[in-house]
Amino acid sequence: TPEIEELYRLIKKGDNSKEIEKFKLKIKFVSLKPVYKIFTGSELVGWLKKYIKSPESAAIKTCQILYSLKFFSIIPSSSSQIQSDTLFNVDSVYRFYEDTFSGTVLNAMIEYDNIRRTATEVIKDMRQLLIELEARYFCDSGRQIDYNAIANSREFVLYRHLSLELQKVNLFELSQNEILSFFINTYNALMIHGIVQRGPPIGKAGRSSFFNDIAYIINGYRFSLNDIEHGILRGNRRAPFTLFKPFNSSDPRAPFAVPIFDARIHFVLVCGSKSCPPIKIYSEENIDQALQMAAESYCSEEVDIDFEKKEIYLPMIFDWFDKDFGSNHIEILNFIAAFIDNSKAKQLLKLIDDFPNDIVIKFKEYNWDVNITFTEIHEFV
Repeated sequence: TPEIEELYRLIKKGDNSKEIEKFKLKIKFVSLKPVYKIFTGSELVGWLKKYIKSPESAAIKTCQILYSLKFFSIIPSSSSQIQSDTLFNVDSVYRFYEDTFSGTVLNAMIEYDNIRRTATEVIKDMRQLLIELEARYFCDSGRQIDYNAIANSREFVLYRHLSLELQKVNLFELSQNEILSFFINTYNALMIHGIVQRGPPIGKAGRSSFFNDIAYIINGYRFSLNDIEHGILRGNRRAPFTLFKPFNSSDPRAPFAVPIFDARIHFVLVCGSKSCPPIKIYSEENIDQALQMAAESYCSEEVDIDFEKKEIYLPMIFDWFDKDFGSNHIEILNFIAAFIDNSKAKQLLKLIDDFPNDIVIKFKEYNWDVNITFTEIHEFV
């Protein structure tokens, strides 16, 4: 319920305006080993009594509700005391479910423990909600997004609850096209979710943190934005300016990486900035056609050519990910020629044939300003 979610928000973050301190988690030794971000039942009861002004009996009842809803789980210990997976005990040690994972996991407020549906069913409902969000809150053909309206919308509440089901979906049920369209949509939805809940990333360090930290639990595994983009959709390739692939050979997420990399993927992923492609919703039935249209639209709009000066102006995507498009600048330009209008493509190919060594490629400055249609982001937890 909204009341329970608001209480959980107060426990985790506090509220300075109401002089409510957030609940402090601790490091404790369990079975002689340090365990981080945990608490005892009595500590949470004490917080509720102090800041929510609950009598002890009501505080214990509230803790039981939170425990039953899987907001936190018990930490097994070697204690002879009987521990219960269903009954809250003030003497037991617990950890919030979302603290089980590193970074900011946006679909782990509680552990999903309801009816488990097939991945196809969940994906179908997710896509429908994304289509509704697109219709109401995306502007300028998907290039501008009203994050403020999304944060306070009925559709986003439904989407947040639906995203909990991703924890337990079985990705092995999906075909390659379903995997591809699912992770494209999930990446873009996670980006929006992250900006709504955490705020837009600011500066180079902020962006690095955002793309590594913001994540969903999918199929029981943590997937950050970078994991989805570079590990899954780019076929487990190194991100720019990094030394290692996202997944090593023993990583349980590695089997979901696309087996054949398609560079057109760069034209459908939205990074939350004004220079990124417009956001669209994709389905497995027409994914190849959709990738083709996205590539044609992006290249036609973003690639500029001065044939007299033999200068070609490209988006930074072609610099950061140059090896995704070709091993040298001629191969990259041939790749681009396949996605621009015929007359322009013919001129470009002639330029490549006649003056391959005289072509000068310049890269446009990337605009990291948020693709946003309002001036203030309201937190929605």
